[in-house]
Amino acid sequence: MPLLNPKQKSQGGTFTQVGDEPLSKQVVGVRLPASIHALIQTLPNRTEWLRRVIVEAAQRELVHSNNQVSERTDYQPAIAKDDTTVHCSND
Repeated sequence: MPLLNPKQKSQGGTFTQVGDEPLSKQVVGVRLPASIHALIQTLPNRTEWLRRVIVEAAQRELVHSNNQVSERTDYQPAIAKDDTTVHCSND
């Protein structure tokens, strides 16, 4: 069967892993302010960039040095006022 996406590699392995841990099978999608979404869309490897900055922020803010998840409760999720959505999946 031919590839439906002409940019897709035939040998597989299209997801870029961050570190040694395998990628989750579940996808995370977040809504962002339109201006940030526009900036991210200009990046050539936006999926890899998003994955890297999310992992770095989670490690810095949520994980203690002993690999235990922090019990922080001071996070306030932003509510988007438009339909801008970024999905962390294959481009």
